[in-house]
Amino acid sequence: MTIEIPDWCLIGKTIQWSARHYTGRDWVEEKIIAFGYSGFFHQAKNCPIYFTEFSEYGKTVREVNE
Repeated sequence: MTIEIPDWCLIGKTIQWSARHYTGRDWVEEKIIAFGYSGFFHQAKNCPIYFTEFSEYGKTVREVNE
């Protein structure tokens, strides 16, 4: 099986994730830590690990403007 990883999704990259339904904050910064079959795992320091589908890019996940 081959997993197709989008160009923007790199392990160690910081992304912004819409965590309104978990934390009440609109966007939080987290690091991509691993890949799954249809998405990626991300985590902020001392926080739980979350899984997000690649298709959520532009909806609940965006790149950090550096």
